[in-house]
Amino acid sequence: PRNCHPGTRMQYIDQIVNWGLEGSDPGHRIFWLKGPAGVGKSAISQSCAEMFAARKRLVAAFFFSRPNQRDNPQRLFTSIAYQW
Repeated sequence: PRNCHPGTRMQYIDQIVNWGLEGSDPGHRIFWLKGPAGVGKSAISQSCAEMFAARKRLVAAFFFSRPNQRDNPQRLFTSIAYQW
């Protein structure tokens, strides 16, 4: 997916990157990004993945996508394991 336009959605990107870099308490190990279709969840996720990769803090990334036929949840863990 495409990433965010430069300088946009920084509030969300900063929140996610800080959560990922500073560690999380045991009750918050998953950051759940939700919203209606078309609001930019994938773009935010892609921007964050690129920032983590630049800091050598990304092990794997997976984006579900119906148009690209990447919508099978059974492939999530095998894809992450392969990238790792």
